[in-house]
Amino acid sequence: MGCSGPADTLIAPSLNGGCDGAASPLRPLRLVTYNIKSGFESSIERIGDVLAELDADVIALQEVDRDAARTDHRDQARDLGDRLGMDAAYAAAVTRPPGGDFGVAILSRLPFVGAERFDLPSAGSFEPRVALAADVCVGASPVRVFATHSDLNPFARVAQQRALAGLARPYSGRGVVVAGDLNDTADATGVRALIDTPLVDVGAVLADAATCDGRRIDYILADDIVADGASDMRVIDTDASDHFPVVTNLAPALR
Repeated sequence: MGCSGPADTLIAPSLNGGCDGAASPLRPLRLVTYNIKSGFESSIERIGDVLAELDADVIALQEVDRDAARTDHRDQARDLGDRLGMDAAYAAAVTRPPGGDFGVAILSRLPFVGAERFDLPSAGSFEPRVALAADVCVGASPVRVFATHSDLNPFARVAQQRALAGLARPYSGRGVVVAGDLNDTADATGVRALIDTPLVDVGAVLADAATCDGRRIDYILADDIVADGASDMRVIDTDASDHFPVVTNLAPALR
């Protein structure tokens, strides 16, 4: 499955003692997943505008640059977090010459308990892939949120999604979300492996709409304890990136 370790960047105080319900009252959780293409289709400021309108509590981002020359050496996760008033965790998947990272991020206005990075299987992959897991406090309980971006190679993609299913499975029934660009349709082998974790494909229930190039390849998957309260899922039609953001309201049945 690959090694794990702390997230490359946790731009937030980590609550080592766990969640404090008084600091994070239990309420509906608005979650977004968005492949931002490093802001190339518009700008990182435009991406920030789109996200500000969605007013999310937790955001999973894919194709996020950090200190890359092609994007003016900006830390895009930090910049978006600062713009939105959210803390940020970042996991690099690859460092590209002449320098700079490319990876995934999670932004949250809820407290982070912590975050960690997992390498996913890379054999045959177009480029290395990772999963970023962050525990965010919803009331007095943590919900584990995974952000990921699956490979273009179909064989590598299946291996990565099966590995991700293995990472998510221990949290099923306790509060877990998998969000990201899976680069495949809901009937594909790897996506089915995630759904069989078991996780609910919230988009199939509420908003089975295309997210990129006429296909639904961006997902919010959640266990029953989180997904049972899902409502108002939308795919937002915007040209700020080559993918549309996906947003839903969740009402985790946590204490």
